[in-house]
Amino acid sequence: MLVVIRKPDKERLWSGEYNYKGGMELSGFKVTTAEEAAKLVVQRIAKKFEADIGR
Repeated sequence: MLVVIRKPDKERLWSGEYNYKGGMELSGFKVTTAEEAAKLVVQRIAKKFEADIGR
């Protein structure tokens, strides 16, 4: 998944990407549905955003 945040004039402010490859996560959490995979990817991108903006 690729997320790009842009200004109204199309200037890119931030972008983040996370590719989920499937299988067992290091935390022991096993993803079994597309919804769980999507939730995991969005959480990882949100963490990257917070880290990049210094939160």
